[in-house]
Amino acid sequence: MKTTAVNTGKSTTPSFSIIRGLLMGRSPMQDLVDAAWLFAYTALWNHCIFSGAEKETVKQLISAELSTMANTSKAFIQFCERIILARNETVLFPENKDVLPSYWFSKYSTNGYVTAARRLESISMIRHAVPGHKIEIKALAEAVLELSQEPTASNFLYWRSYFIERKEIQLLDLLTAFSANRQFKIQ
Repeated sequence: MKTTAVNTGKSTTPSFSIIRGLLMGRSPMQDLVDAAWLFAYTALWNHCIFSGAEKETVKQLISAELSTMANTSKAFIQFCERIILARNETVLFPENKDVLPSYWFSKYSTNGYVTAARRLESISMIRHAVPGHKIEIKALAEAVLELSQEPTASNFLYWRSYFIERKEIQLLDLLTAFSANRQFKIQ
């Protein structure tokens, strides 16, 4: 007589889950700060190499900025929007591009991150009346956040298609450069 094993549906293999950002004691805030720095670096200083001390100083300034809001994801998106606006400004005024990031992010800089806050505030006010005003800037900021938290090919392809459909090639180029820098751990 042959006996047959009954499958109870229970697996003896333990299941594991991945907690993002907690590898080697890293916090989710640290991951956001690193992504914010990488985006700022890619957008404004991709042609430069900075010392470890300079990068750490900038990351402290970014961390302080992201900590000003209870919702760090929203703070990250606003941060990225300001970087995009500042990048557009450096196209018009290239001399602003040669400033060290630690100075550019400080409250003492007259043509830096502080200036971009006023431009973002004015765009936000217009968005209340015209909801789609400069929405591609916000979309890029959201794409950077999403790709920082979940860097998958499908996410990248979604955002790539989004910017191509809207003919936002400069924003697509910035997203592509950010993704390459992230993938190859540049800066």
